[in-house]
Amino acid sequence: MRSWKSAIAALVLLVLAAVVVLNLPSFDSNAAVRGQSVTPGDLGPSAERLRDSVMPLADERLSRIQHELAELESHAWAGQYGCDEADGATARLTLSPAAGFVYFRTARDGSKDVNHGAVLSAKPTRIQIEPAIDPAQNVPRRVGDREFPALDEDLVPIPWGARRYLVPKVQMQAFCNAVNAGREAAEPRFLFRQDAGGKSTPNGLPTVPDAYREWLLDAPIEGELIQVVPPTEPESKKKLVRPMLAVLNVGRNAGVRPGMEFHLKSEHGYDAAEVLECDDTTARVEFRLDVESVREIEPLTVGWRVSTRAP
Repeated sequence: MRSWKSAIAALVLLVLAAVVVLNLPSFDSNAAVRGQSVTPGDLGPSAERLRDSVMPLADERLSRIQHELAELESHAWAGQYGCDEADGATARLTLSPAAGFVYFRTARDGSKDVNHGAVLSAKPTRIQIEPAIDPAQNVPRRVGDREFPALDEDLVPIPWGARRYLVPKVQMQAFCNAVNAGREAAEPRFLFRQDAGGKSTPNGLPTVPDAYREWLLDAPIEGELIQVVPPTEPESKKKLVRPMLAVLNVGRNAGVRPGMEFHLKSEHGYDAAEVLECDDTTARVEFRLDVESVREIEPLTVGWRVSTRAP
């Protein structure tokens, strides 16, 4: 009898132990080593190790892409795209229909950034890719004093004369601003195909999808500052950039749209001002100034002339 009761007791204890184990929180040893949560595309404990681990896969894919490109006599969008960025970095995006894409970026200090993946679909106004690494882990690119993701799953093919661009969707506003400023034609800063057509200097305006057409201007918009908005926050040494607000005397009736940029016609040390909002006749804009330069630069002044065309 005692042995029967002992067996029942042991069985009950075993069941209770199983219940406790099953209800313990899950443990990810890899996450524990990293000391952080697992995120999409996170293949290692640091960005540098992540890129090192992906580099052989990207090199192998690049070889397949180049082999496929060699067999294509001509193609609407396949090829190698590139640009030399203002901060000294060099970016290259190479893609083909079957083999996919590879993205390499080399900074001025020699450090490298990489991504690769498949081409999911291709239409005249959209090429959709599937990066193997979460694009948020790629080093962002800078245009002026603003940062943009290096890659986007949606790429926009843009013909401009003989030059062919492939612009990430998240960079389309910045691309149109660069065209309006008169800078992109002579000194391209966005990904364009590295072929004979890429060496030409385009005229007129690029051909963009209808959704972005209102961002491109047939002629520069001219205006002036009619109000300078005092800062609402005190200076902080912790912030590297200080926003400075102003109001222009031009608005939607003149073709102004949120996201456009205006430049001071006489250089006063300010970068471009972004349009935050506008009505029919006025626009509220934001200049961004390095905090260290606030005391060294003349304050924004009513009457200063501005243009969407850079000086």
